[in-house]
Amino acid sequence: MANFPLMSEQTLPFRLSEGNSVLLDLIRGLSAQAVVIGHGLFFYGYIGLDTDPHVFVMQGFAVLVFFILSGFLITYSTVNKLRKRPEYGFLPYFIDRFSRIYSTFLPALLVVLLIDLVSRQFFPASYPYSAGFNLKTFVGNLFMLQDVPGANLLFGGRMTSFGSGRPFWSLAIEWWIYLFFGWMLLRVLRPARRRWYDLLLLLPLLVVPSFNLWGGPGNGLMMTWLLGALAYLVISGGHLRRLRPWQLVLLSGWLLGAGILRFLKTGEEYDPVLAFVTTAFILLLLQLTANANWGKALTWLIRKNAAFSYTLYLVHYSVLDILRSAYGETWPAWLLLLSGFLLSNLLAMAIGLYTETTLTRRVKALLYQRYVND
Repeated sequence: MANFPLMSEQTLPFRLSEGNSVLLDLIRGLSAQAVVIGHGLFFYGYIGLDTDPHVFVMQGFAVLVFFILSGFLITYSTVNKLRKRPEYGFLPYFIDRFSRIYSTFLPALLVVLLIDLVSRQFFPASYPYSAGFNLKTFVGNLFMLQDVPGANLLFGGRMTSFGSGRPFWSLAIEWWIYLFFGWMLLRVLRPARRRWYDLLLLLPLLVVPSFNLWGGPGNGLMMTWLLGALAYLVISGGHLRRLRPWQLVLLSGWLLGAGILRFLKTGEEYDPVLAFVTTAFILLLLQLTANANWGKALTWLIRKNAAFSYTLYLVHYSVLDILRSAYGETWPAWLLLLSGFLLSNLLAMAIGLYTETTLTRRVKALLYQRYVND
């Protein structure tokens, strides 16, 4: 095996501290809640792109943060597993990613199906997703083909997110980035002998990352993901250790101001410059919280909130939509917003606290036992 640059013996292994881990859970959990609130504000008429073209769309910015965290954590996890097990290859990597994504996505997809069946039955006039509510779209979403370039050629029409599961579009982008990153790292770059079919199979995996490198619905989410990966290289290399706390705070304040000014100038949440500034800001926060003690009660609350955040992101849109269909004409906007927020969280907790933890571990263990450990 050839030595991969990230595996140099001269590089000390980087480990997220307890303070770092809680911070990342805090950011992830709050971002998911921001998506719910942001969509609720639009659903129930508080803000709109027509009347407020430069309003801060917090759900869009939250997706930007999700991709930064994803790039950081997937790179961190993969590099550490390579350090522990040099034989770690694409198959266990695929199982790791598949278990994490699909153990939650499949139940969420079924929940969206059930909610939409009720909505179509009782509120057909206010259901706007009929074009994406069919078996073809359901199957396409199972294979993460929603809004994938070229998928329309396979299915004879545009492949969109299934039904009211509008947030599924970003999940497809993330899934194909995962596959590209793992295959590139573990089957193309790392092995001493490169096989021709490894390069050939890389080509279809390049489609989605390429289309999302500088464009796509998130205006370059592949680049945003790579910024997260770059952030891991910076902090794992110890490049921030010489900065004192007051310097980190000063730089963080400067970046926060720069990010606000950037948005005020462009009015764009999906902005590469804003993504860079946000990545640097998170990186400084990680360095600041390396030795932080969050306290038991706060840590428990943060971790619980993060434990169902993925499910919350996937199902909240459907909850907000059916609530609007059922009570949009009779309830005041504030009651709809509050009810949508609470119902989305309760449903996500009921599902996600099991699927994102216990079920994910069980699926992963079963697949490892079946395909890796034999």
